[in-house]
Amino acid sequence: SLGEIMGGWRVGVQAVGGAEASPDAARRVQDDIRRLQFPEHGCAGARLLLYDFSQAFGFGAHAHMLSLALNIAHYTGRTLVPLASSSWWLVDASTCGRGGFSCFFHDMTSCTVTAQDASSAPSIATLGAAGLSTTGGPRMVSFEWESQTLSIRTGILRHYVPPLARPYGAAWWRGQATAFLMRPRDWLEEELAQSQQR
Repeated sequence: SLGEIMGGWRVGVQAVGGAEASPDAARRVQDDIRRLQFPEHGCAGARLLLYDFSQAFGFGAHAHMLSLALNIAHYTGRTLVPLASSSWWLVDASTCGRGGFSCFFHDMTSCTVTAQDASSAPSIATLGAAGLSTTGGPRMVSFEWESQTLSIRTGILRHYVPPLARPYGAAWWRGQATAFLMRPRDWLEEELAQSQQR
């Protein structure tokens, strides 16, 4: 099943020279991501990184960009929140009202923001280094098109690996981030399993 494949990938991805990761290491890192993405004391006081789905990106580019955004959110102690108002051209809103990746994958966070709050959030591109502060800065920071392209050009936090993942390397950490973001909904997993049987 896709769950078994994804489960194996979560454990097995490692960087060259990285230590062999155990299922327990993967579970600890997934739990660490989950704590940040589903704040125990609610979202009202959480620091947020708002993700805007660019209409220029397809599936693979968004998977990469979301893993980069989760990397930045983790480094800065922010919760990554996709903007509900930013539709994604690969999703037909008439058949999947959730929009964005959440049509196919489980929600990446319990937090949401209003369109008004989102529109007033400064971007990482505008804030510069202050947007990457681990303690200060505005409560909400936007990771929109300009910030996304800037992060690709400049390699923002490209080599950041959180302490729990350091023994296993950057590739393993990014694999963990992607595995968290791309937890398939039941209907998608069933559909993929059926397509493999054809």
